[in-house]
Amino acid sequence: MRLADFGSGIDAEVTRPHVGMYPLPGPSVEEETEGYQPPEAALGGAPYAPLHPSTYDLWSMGITVLELLLATPDVLPLSRRAEAVLRLKYASQPPPVMRRLLIANALAEHCILPAAAAADPAAVARYGRKGTACGKAEFIEKVLQSDPLSRAGGALSLAEAPRLLELVDLAWHLLRWRPQDRLSATQALRHPAFLERPAGTERAEPAGGNRPWWYWKALLEHPRLSAPIAAAAA
Repeated sequence: MRLADFGSGIDAEVTRPHVGMYPLPGPSVEEETEGYQPPEAALGGAPYAPLHPSTYDLWSMGITVLELLLATPDVLPLSRRAEAVLRLKYASQPPPVMRRLLIANALAEHCILPAAAAADPAAVARYGRKGTACGKAEFIEKVLQSDPLSRAGGALSLAEAPRLLELVDLAWHLLRWRPQDRLSATQALRHPAFLERPAGTERAEPAGGNRPWWYWKALLEHPRLSAPIAAAAA
């Protein structure tokens, strides 16, 4: 199966006045699709990051990856308890403010936070993380809690589905809070999740952390990437 979408088509070329596909002063937040907006658009009100315009569509790609894995458009859900508390506590707020509150808290529950907040146990504790810092392992754990197969008793573990966990790892690197921290399109295409296995090796891949040579070759080519949940693979 192949998927193709122009996304928001945001890059340096299309945002040039009188040259690109958007009229002055460029795209607006109202023209964007809710659910695929990165934090700078959904929360900050900016249609895209001016210094890193292509990162908008890279965030959207991360959302799409999770949609394919979880078979739902609601891939970063807010817990029911947290939503109930927010709606009760901020009942007097207008709908746009409430919407931003719900989105911000849903992202925080998935450890998608500014770096300073993610490293602050006190800040993380406000989102039900029991005072522990947030990172990739916690993000993957939260995603797996939304996995329908896991909820049905068919737990999705690294040993059972390493290729799927590589896709969750890819989503983590695309769904970074700061636009400049997200993978570029070139880096994303070279992620191990997209690495083509040599013929005859797919079924022979061992469980756990004993990866074949072509897996580590991809990681060495991209030092920013790391194996998904390395601790679980050990």
